[in-house]
Amino acid sequence: MNKQVFIVATANAGKLREFSQALGTEYYDFKTMQEMGFEREILENGESFAENSLIKAKTVYDFLREKGIKVAVLADDSGLAVQALDGAPGVHSARYAGPEATDADNNAKLLHELTSQTNRGASFVCWLSYIDSTGEVYQFKGECPGTILHAPQGEQGFGYDPLFQPNGFAQSFAEMSVEQKRVLSHRGQAISLLEQFLQSP
Repeated sequence: MNKQVFIVATANAGKLREFSQALGTEYYDFKTMQEMGFEREILENGESFAENSLIKAKTVYDFLREKGIKVAVLADDSGLAVQALDGAPGVHSARYAGPEATDADNNAKLLHELTSQTNRGASFVCWLSYIDSTGEVYQFKGECPGTILHAPQGEQGFGYDPLFQPNGFAQSFAEMSVEQKRVLSHRGQAISLLEQFLQSP
């Protein structure tokens, strides 16, 4: 049986793992853009997650077409939108503390920015862009509301996971199992919508 191949427009191993765990590898084969020889820097200059997601997908898709490769491309742009910070870090989530910032740097800056805030409400948002092998574009959105904790909790996950506690739960994302986070998370929701789309007749 031929598996459907997806090129995932990310260098983030955590994201690639979430895609493969959510959709499974029985029918789908996931490859990174680096595996296809894509080494360019993608200019994420959109003003929204939806725009940046599409920019990433189209950049990699166009690169593959130049090489004569017709294959589906997936890209997501995700981030944290904090109510008291007017939606920040938003599209700057990955580099909130600077261009070379680590997850720990970003988490530390977020906690500092919220020092005097009583409203710690926030949402993780994901926009997923899917370009099929014919060039048709589809987008899916996932969102998970929650609260920013006062200190990191847990060792799992990546990014802001240790600081984010989804509504209705006593654990941070970084304290949850992969399966539990996949069901709840913004990216998990967007991937679920993609999966429903792929399986629809």
